[in-house]
Amino acid sequence: MNLDQISQSVAIQMVESLKHGIPPEKGIQAYSVGNEKLIKGIIRQSFFTSIKDIGRIRFISGSWGAGKTHLFRLLGDMAFENNCLVSNVQLSSDDACLNKFERVFSAIIRNLNTPTSRDINDNSSSLGLFLRESFSYFSKGNHSNYDSFSHEDYNRARQILMANESIDIDFKKIIQKYWSTFLSESLDPATQDQTRGEILQWFSGEG
Repeated sequence: MNLDQISQSVAIQMVESLKHGIPPEKGIQAYSVGNEKLIKGIIRQSFFTSIKDIGRIRFISGSWGAGKTHLFRLLGDMAFENNCLVSNVQLSSDDACLNKFERVFSAIIRNLNTPTSRDINDNSSSLGLFLRESFSYFSKGNHSNYDSFSHEDYNRARQILMANESIDIDFKKIIQKYWSTFLSESLDPATQDQTRGEILQWFSGEG
């Protein structure tokens, strides 16, 4: 990415963040320097392409102001470019402390973003946008976030989901339940929102 590819709104956000000493959340690759050797090593190890087959854990150690947040956001941009999901969670003693993994897991799930949903600014849950986008992709073949689907769409997506043996059966059932709320005649709006909210709580370990 170079400066010519950045929109005016993102450029303004970058300048404002840097002015306040805060690493920008977007457009990182346009001004990042000094991490070339590390990035080449990550690419050489096929880090992003291999994580679909085997999980990888990496710890980054550095003093305050060494650029850890900047590096994490740079890697996040690279992950989006490689069609990965990204969840940005800040550990703290009040919200997501490391020895309470159920809280960490809940925070990871709540903050999931896809390459397309990260730029959507509305009141929807990141996880909800991800589930709706997956429904669109499996049923219609693209990542657009449609508001309604036919029974043919639902059955097509369901068949693809059930054929994936790497997903737990309970997850498959609850995903299908969430997808079913998008069928045009499924539920009245109030019940629809309540059902979706309860499902998202289940995914976050809060149900």
